[in-house]
Amino acid sequence: MGKLSVSPALVLRHVDYRDADRVVTLFTRDLGRISGLARGVRRSTKRFGGRLDLFTLAEVQFREGRGLYHLESATLLSAHLGIRADLLRISWAAHLSELTQKLCAEEQPHPRAFQVLARAMAFLSDAREVDEGALRGAELALLMDAGYSPELDACVVCRRPVGGGGRFHFVVTRGGCVCDRCMPGPSGIPVAEEVCTRLSEAARAWPDETKVLGLDEVSLRQAREILDAFVGYHVGGRMKSARMLQDLLSSPGR
Repeated sequence: MGKLSVSPALVLRHVDYRDADRVVTLFTRDLGRISGLARGVRRSTKRFGGRLDLFTLAEVQFREGRGLYHLESATLLSAHLGIRADLLRISWAAHLSELTQKLCAEEQPHPRAFQVLARAMAFLSDAREVDEGALRGAELALLMDAGYSPELDACVVCRRPVGGGGRFHFVVTRGGCVCDRCMPGPSGIPVAEEVCTRLSEAARAWPDETKVLGLDEVSLRQAREILDAFVGYHVGGRMKSARMLQDLLSSPGR
């Protein structure tokens, strides 16, 4: 059995294994994403209790094993109980967790991404209202930390500033905004200057600040469309959590 390691960790996913065990996917601050086996967790609450529930933040002790880490114990830091208050909060937490799993390879530390996700979970748990704009900033911050930074400040072809007038489209295959003079044809997603600048500012503010974008519904739909397309392109298809989240955000009367 390997040496004992200790790290704060967020629970991204878990799957029942055999009669009483559970395989838990953790996003640790010090080691990045790992998968660990929690023995007997479904038979007795004494060892882990609810400390390995989805979206919780805990200080976890684990040892390296064959294929999977062995989870020894966990000390609860935050249960993020407010996330369970409604389906929208759960869907956002699931979406950001799945995105983190897609973007971050196993055993590759991403300390900034860890802080972004931890703050996002706290925001989802504690905020009186779920602000989509702020969470889109967190989504973009996770992408940027993984090396996927869409160009939102200038045309990717001629470097014409987005704030310099004219129309722009977001073209996923070009990695960002393309001005009307450089567009090869009627492709891409029309994007407003305000959406680009506020998204970029919000992403750079995380995790130090949860920046509310203050966009109207039309602009939010635009931000939603470009990020959904960008994420899908880089993770190899639309994520499962994105479908439920899209349905909830598009539902009448939300």
